[in-house]
Amino acid sequence: TTSFYLALSPCAYSDPLGGLLAEHISPHLLSYYPPLNGVLLAFENARMSESPDQVSEGPSDVLARSFNEYAVSFLWLTCDFLVFRPSPGTYLEGDVNLQNEGLLGLICFNYFNVSIPKENMPSDW
Repeated sequence: TTSFYLALSPCAYSDPLGGLLAEHISPHLLSYYPPLNGVLLAFENARMSESPDQVSEGPSDVLARSFNEYAVSFLWLTCDFLVFRPSPGTYLEGDVNLQNEGLLGLICFNYFNVSIPKENMPSDW
């Protein structure tokens, strides 16, 4: 579970949660996202709040902040994230989808394409 302080565009005022997710979270799916230190695979349980530690049971009103007549408003978005973050030396299994003299291609977890150059493969392969 992680919270981010995000800008809510005026065009998303009719659906603020959907707007925050579409603008700030969804574009980072299946790519490395530095604030989470890994590849963002999925998110769930998205909720807005006025502070990062605010927890509410069920729907509640949230007050967004506006600064210096700036067009956007700011509020906290908290989500439960599924992040792929392997450590160095971790072994991953994959299905071979390409094999030639200089390269081995794999698909891992049905999500990632992995390319292993000949120089990085064990000599007995």
